[in-house]
Amino acid sequence: MTRSAEVVAAVRELSGPGVKQVEIAAKAGCSKSQVSLATSLLTRAPDLAEAASAGRLGLSRASAIARQRQPPAPPYGLPEDAGWLPPVFLTVTEAAAKLSRHRSAVLRMLHAGRLRGVKLGRSYRIPESEVHRVAAGQPRERHDLTVEQCARILRCSPATVYGLLYYGHLVGERNGEQGNYRIPVTEFQRFISNATR
Repeated sequence: MTRSAEVVAAVRELSGPGVKQVEIAAKAGCSKSQVSLATSLLTRAPDLAEAASAGRLGLSRASAIARQRQPPAPPYGLPEDAGWLPPVFLTVTEAAAKLSRHRSAVLRMLHAGRLRGVKLGRSYRIPESEVHRVAAGQPRERHDLTVEQCARILRCSPATVYGLLYYGHLVGERNGEQGNYRIPVTEFQRFISNATR
């Protein structure tokens, strides 16, 4: 039996709730790093753990193959689950740079309704997802804003937006779940235009 096979067998036999890798390494007579490799192989790549326990692969080679199988990391160092990040709103100049168009062309698209944006006084904020939609040539859908998106545009807390909804300054539709509102973009634009007068 090879050393890799012995380590994998020891990890299978000795691991359990409350058992530390240091304890397994001491009982199996191997290093903690070997125990760590064997544990990760058993959980992430059982087929490679079987190859290591059969002696066809060493632990380090099996671990290298398992790392190659992993999907690439998300760009810009973002965590894999980036759903917690708030949506990004771009200025007209930033949207023009992403679409490789002139700023005035983006403004014409906003006025014609081909690009969705929110008017804040004399400027616009355009969702980055909308810029990606236009760049991909996808058709426009009716869009509502969430409370969090409105708060981000207004640069205030979501509690302030809930207060605006509660007192009737802003109209939104309750979206089934308690406290989850959808505010139509046209309604939000009306609110902004009234607030800036």
